[in-house]
Amino acid sequence: MRSIDRILLRAVDLLVEFGFSGELLASQNAVSLIAYHVYKGGSLNASSKDGLKRYLVHALLKTVFGGSSDQVLVSLRNALRVEEPPGEYTLRKQEFDFEEVARTELPDRKSLRITEEDLDAFLTYRKGAGAFLVLTMLYPHLRYADVSFHQDHLHPHSGFNEVAFDELQLSAMNRQEWLEFRDQVPNLQLLEGRENSSKNATSLQDWVESIPEELRTSRLTTSFTPPTVLSFENFPEFYRQRRELLR
Repeated sequence: MRSIDRILLRAVDLLVEFGFSGELLASQNAVSLIAYHVYKGGSLNASSKDGLKRYLVHALLKTVFGGSSDQVLVSLRNALRVEEPPGEYTLRKQEFDFEEVARTELPDRKSLRITEEDLDAFLTYRKGAGAFLVLTMLYPHLRYADVSFHQDHLHPHSGFNEVAFDELQLSAMNRQEWLEFRDQVPNLQLLEGRENSSKNATSLQDWVESIPEELRTSRLTTSFTPPTVLSFENFPEFYRQRRELLR
């Protein structure tokens, strides 16, 4: 097998380890920098992998390859390397330093940096590829290479129906707002596929109460779930509080 083939396969292995699939990879150009780091003998220790994953998530969320992609790649590649001796390039650092890469000035005023405005936008993402990327930043400890994780509605999708809305006497405007918030990031978490299947349509309050008491506090903390507004009737307040925790 040719050297470049091995490099690309190693880059793909890293994507799998990070939990990426084809549908999540909106830009294949984003992988080029990872392949270059590997090609130049860059470290793949825990720190480098963390930096590479952060780079990939930021690059996709910020859509830095959505135009002028060749120039963006050149700028990012030059941030990684130094010409020494003339005509030969080596990595500036063996470990991938995301913070240094993120400081790189990119064409068309693009940036890997996430702003306050970006955060506001990310938290409105609806269930799908973009929301999954945001959630991976919030759940970095999950073993994405070993386990399939689903985007689970904390307040179940099926609970947002006309019968429930009638019981709560919601106005037409409130019903529309609840349906809009239902599929956004503040009502989503990552759950292992089997656990998500068993949770299914269980209300958030019942699901939390089913967690063993000795594990409940830590589970609520790691899932950014406000413990005092779990009932469905408190959904708008739950949404607001969890949005601030995620932010």
